Amino acid sequence: MLLIEHIDKLVERQLHDWQLVHDNYAALDKLLTRELWLHNDEGKPCSRIILQHNPARARSTAADVSPEAIAARPCFLCDENQPAEQQAVHWRSSDGRLYKLQVNPYPIFKRHLTISLVEHKPQLCYSYDMMELAQLLPNHVIMYNGPGFGASAPDHMHFQATTQDELPLCRELETRNDDGLDTCYGDRNLWMDNRSMRQLVYIRTKIFNSAVIHDMSMALKQAKSNALCWYNDGMWHTVFFPRNFARPACYGEGEGQLLVSPAAAEYGGVWVTPRRCDFESIDEQTVISIYKELSFWDKQMKFLYDDYVRVN
Repeated sequence: MLLIEHIDKLVERQLHDWQLVHDNYAALDKLLTRELWLHNDEGKPCSRIILQHNPARARSTAADVSPEAIAARPCFLCDENQPAEQQAVHWRSSDGRLYKLQVNPYPIFKRHLTISLVEHKPQLCYSYDMMELAQLLPNHVIMYNGPGFGASAPDHMHFQATTQDELPLCRELETRNDDGLDTCYGDRNLWMDNRSMRQLVYIRTKIFNSAVIHDMSMALKQAKSNALCWYNDGMWHTVFFPRNFARPACYGEGEGQLLVSPAAAEYGGVWVTPRRCDFESIDEQTVISIYKELSFWDKQMKFLYDDYVRVN
């Protein structure tokens, strides 16, 4: 049986047998959502953003991920600390790492998976594992959050996944033309820009062990980032979002502050707002301003290109 078939059956069982999962996924249909568009410097719409008012995600958005807090709590991704109702499908990567794929009990998306190493090891972006999973899970997108940059369990390596239609950026990037394309990697297509109003590195390749994916992963190992990866029509699509800061200066629960903590989902176009007031107040300029504050600067992107792309 294919991995995706095992996952489909797992989701069906968990929705039926685990009341918490049943209730939380049913609640998604009742969440308030609204759409806004980001416009480029020419005034043209360039990226769609979906705002979601999801009170159940407050525990994640407001999570204390300091080393002291992490050390003081049991790891919720380790088997011994998970509810008896929580089941898993196991999968081993080509490099030998054993993962468990599970239904996320506190979802953002109608299909929301957590994919974690069975072994308790720190968060790290195994880019080839992302690519392999993307191919084995058709119509899905694999999401990675760096430690301190959206990962609520930075002490335990994990990905998340949803369907590609849930993240607007996936389709927006797939339809890009050759404007801004860099071909220094031969048959690999690479873009490095902020035309979606957030700095990103977008790579298309038909080669699994792509050198450009490896190089960019190594380049961003120290410079923290989020990442997305999906597979369509024989092509891997991988996106890295280089980051300077984890949370915006306006982050907080006081008056005039926003309880938002952008991670891979937000960079993919879905902004989760646990508080109703934030859901109602966030506008296009707020989103653009936060992207600009948290992401690499233009000069840093140029350095990244010069150091890890041009030399190849």
